[in-house]
Amino acid sequence: PGPPPPDVNRGRPQFQDAGNYMATTLMNINAIFHPAIVRGQFEQWAGEPYAESPLFNGCVKHEAVGALIEALSAEMILTKEAVCKAVRGVKLASVVPIMDFFMNAYRKDVADASTLASALNINKGFRGLQHSMIPAPGGEGLVPEWKSRYLPEDIAFGLVPIKGIAELVGASTPNLDKTIEWCQMKLSKEYLVAGRLVDKDVCETRCPQRYGICSIAEMVTLA
Repeated sequence: PGPPPPDVNRGRPQFQDAGNYMATTLMNINAIFHPAIVRGQFEQWAGEPYAESPLFNGCVKHEAVGALIEALSAEMILTKEAVCKAVRGVKLASVVPIMDFFMNAYRKDVADASTLASALNINKGFRGLQHSMIPAPGGEGLVPEWKSRYLPEDIAFGLVPIKGIAELVGASTPNLDKTIEWCQMKLSKEYLVAGRLVDKDVCETRCPQRYGICSIAEMVTLA
């Protein structure tokens, strides 16, 4: 007999069951990272134009920004746990703390994993990435471009859907709320008022409330 046939699956991507479709909504990494980093860079900005575009991960040199990202991650996990408690048997095992995900995805590119801030700041894969900026009024310097994808996409289609699920299960999300409130102000939108999703611009998002879903059991059964 000749040699055995080659293993056609060797070296190919291996797919894993993510469980319930809500897992991909809750584990929206960009929605956790991007708004927090933009907020960390510009929350104290007084309006003076920048001479050049700041590095996107530059503000993550500050441990407070890393702590904000981890706080958002913790609220995401709290929401996951509340969903699992409310609906028996729902599979959300792929929803993990942000540091676990980051180290699994970028371990080879991280020189210092002592904190999330250091892991992000030193990550070789992110070097040179800059914030989206536009010319300042009058043409001198640069100011933030709030309508770049980091806020419109990651708020309406990222953090607001996570907030919507949290609202269905009564999970407390103070850090997520403050981040949405700061970002919606920059976008001239109104998704959240006094910690609750409201009608004005929710219709533009992908949160469950926008589709008339009023309970977590109803959302789970959509799968």
